Amino acid sequence: APVSYLQQGKPMVAIFAGKAIHGVDADSGAVAWSFPWETAYDVHAAVPVLIGDEKLFFSSGYNHGCAMLSIGDGKVAKLWENKNLCSQFSSPVLYQGNLYGINGNVGGGEVRCIDPQSGAVKWRTNDPGFGSLMIGGDKLIIMTENGRLVIAEAQADAFKELYRKEILSGTCWTVPVLANGRIYCRNHAGTLVCLRFAAP
Repeated sequence: APVSYLQQGKPMVAIFAGKAIHGVDADSGAVAWSFPWETAYDVHAAVPVLIGDEKLFFSSGYNHGCAMLSIGDGKVAKLWENKNLCSQFSSPVLYQGNLYGINGNVGGGEVRCIDPQSGAVKWRTNDPGFGSLMIGGDKLIIMTENGRLVIAEAQADAFKELYRKEILSGTCWTVPVLANGRIYCRNHAGTLVCLRFAAP
C-alpha cells in the first residue's frame, strides 16, 4: 500500500514496485526518487513506515532485511541497512519511537523490537512465532500463522505477553483488525472470529 507524506509541502506517496521503492508526486504521478531494493520473486508485501516527514523505514522477507532512508529534502539517501527485520508480509508498526515487527518467512519466525535510529534489535522472541501483527493503543495484537491470538505490551525493554488463545485452525496470514472494541481474525478458508475484551 502507498504511504502518504509531505516533501517540502508537496503531497507525496512512497510505494514499493518489484525492484525498487519510489517517491511519487501525488498530484502528477511523476517519480521524484527511487531506491533499488530486490528480493526473490520481486515480493515486497510489508508497507513502509514513515518516521516524521523525513525518514522512511521498510522491510522485506526472503532474508533481504530492512533499511532506513532519508527522504526529506527531495533526495533519497540510505541511513542504514541490515537484516535485523525481514518482514515477509506483516507490516512493521511504530510506537513511541520503536519499531515492532515479525521477522522471518512462512514456517518460522519471531517477533522483534527494533531501534529505528540504529537498526539494532532491542529484543526478540520466537514464541509466539511467525504470523502478523498490528498495534492497538499500547498493545501488540499478534496472530500466528497457525491460529493463535497473542496480545502483548508494546514496550522496548522486553516482550511481555498478556493473553494468548488458540482461536482458529488452518493457515492464518491475515492481519488482525481492531474495531469498536472488538478484534477480528480470519483464516485462509474464510472463517472469521470476533472477540470482545471486557475492561479490566
